[in-house]
Amino acid sequence: MPRTAYYFYRVREDDSLIREFCVAGHADPNQYVETLAPDGTLQRWQKREEGDLLVFWPPDGYAGMQGVLWCYDRRLQIGEPMPRPQLERELLRNRHTVACR
Repeated sequence: MPRTAYYFYRVREDDSLIREFCVAGHADPNQYVETLAPDGTLQRWQKREEGDLLVFWPPDGYAGMQGVLWCYDRRLQIGEPMPRPQLERELLRNRHTVACR
């Protein structure tokens, strides 16, 4: 049975561009995030782990309007937006500065 992984965005305060795409409770170690570059090529985001979070950050030149493609194995996990109550609890603990879209 696949595990549920919750995603959310960390955004920059000045212009609401996605600063980081975060996944809590991930089960697929080979997942990745890509965005479409202005020239039409796919660019893969870098990733790191922050405790129990998998964090992706955009490549240089990301302008925010290219869209985000999150790729993972559906046999291992199911991706869903982080529920608002859980997101608010995390914010109150000063763990994240995020906006969920």
